[in-house]
Amino acid sequence: MQVLDNVTVDLGALISWSTLPEAEREQLLETFAALGPEAPERWSERNVVRLNAPEPLFLLRAANGLRIIFRREADGRIVILDVVLQEMLDRYFADKPNGRP
Repeated sequence: MQVLDNVTVDLGALISWSTLPEAEREQLLETFAALGPEAPERWSERNVVRLNAPEPLFLLRAANGLRIIFRREADGRIVILDVVLQEMLDRYFADKPNGRP
């Protein structure tokens, strides 16, 4: 779903995205609109980190523990792939003894 000229929400993230309050979506869109023209190397100044993945994926640390996983296309477009809470990432991806979740 195209939400701005340079920002798209992937179908897999559409439900999570649509449940966010309008004000929060607006704030996130402002952030992503500013990221598009910038080089990814400068994104760390905006609470963005590159994930350790085969394709270039990034994570935006937003307010209230909200995390947005996205990629940047070659033309500068941002594609939002997932919207999650840090609590969920901690619960399912943090190192656990014996490899158990």
